[in-house]
Amino acid sequence: MTKELMEIGGFITEGAEIVNHDNTLSGNGTVDSPLGLSRTTLFENVSGTNGNTNITLSESISNFEYVQIDYTVWDDEKETQILPVQNSQYQLNTVWYDNGSNFYHFCDVLTINGTSYTLIKAAFHNFNSTSVTVDGDAKKFFKTYKVIGINRKAQ
Repeated sequence: MTKELMEIGGFITEGAEIVNHDNTLSGNGTVDSPLGLSRTTLFENVSGTNGNTNITLSESISNFEYVQIDYTVWDDEKETQILPVQNSQYQLNTVWYDNGSNFYHFCDVLTINGTSYTLIKAAFHNFNSTSVTVDGDAKKFFKTYKVIGINRKAQ
């Protein structure tokens, strides 16, 4: 760690200890500004969006190394997925939901291109003790709450 130089009353003095780093981290290592991955909220809706809604992000996803998606299916507990930014199509991990007698396997596929975020497919399988039911159009159960870009790429 190095110490930040400060001018106080015309004199140059050593200030707080800081850490010099590139743009992959945020903060300067002090108690008031701890180190962490740079994170930028690109979209937020505290009520969640309807699954059929297209979302416009505040900046291009290609500016980041990872994307964090906070969402729910069937108004269950919020899920968080962190995925590497890739070509454009993302599949969210399987989510199991238990309402007491059934288990549901959800599969959600979305695209993120530039500032455009779109849920393109959502399906679930309902597993109960006697049968399996498939719903191939389960977009109505999916809600996006927040999209975060992580680790801004050097420009």
